Amino acid sequence: MSIKISEYCIEDLYDGLSRRFEFVVTDQMMKNFSNISGDFNPLHINNEYAKLKGFDGVVVYGGLLISQISQIIGMHLPGDNSLWNGLSVNFIKPLMVGQKAIIEAIVVHVSKATSSFKLNIKILHNNVIILKGSAEVVIL
Repeated sequence: MSIKISEYCIEDLYDGLSRRFEFVVTDQMMKNFSNISGDFNPLHINNEYAKLKGFDGVVVYGGLLISQISQIIGMHLPGDNSLWNGLSVNFIKPLMVGQKAIIEAIVVHVSKATSSFKLNIKILHNNVIILKGSAEVVIL
C-alpha cells in the first residue's frame, strides 16, 4: 500500500487554500482508541448507556476527532515536514459511531518569516458543524 503525503513549502501556501476529506469512525477504531487511551467511559463504549443519557448511540471520542486534525495536517496540508505546535478546539455537537463526517482545514494566515501558518478547522456532519477550531503549524 502506497501512502501519499503532500509536500507543501511555505511559498506554496496562501490564505484560502483548503483541504477536506470524508471519514467514518468505526467500532474498531473506538475499541482501539479506548485501549490506547485507557478511557473506558461508558458513553463511548456502551450503546445502552449512551441512549439512557439522551444520545442516539455511542458517542465518538473527542480524541478520535482530534486524530482527524492530525491526519489533515500531517498528510494533506501541509503534509511532509510539518510540526503542529498549537491547537484550540470547541466540540459543538457529538458524532455517533458510524456517522459520516467531513473535516475541512483552511489556511487563514501565512508567515513566511517564521515559516508558519494558521489553519481554521471544522468538522461537519450532515452540513452541521460539530467541531471548530484552529491550529498553528510550522513547516520545517
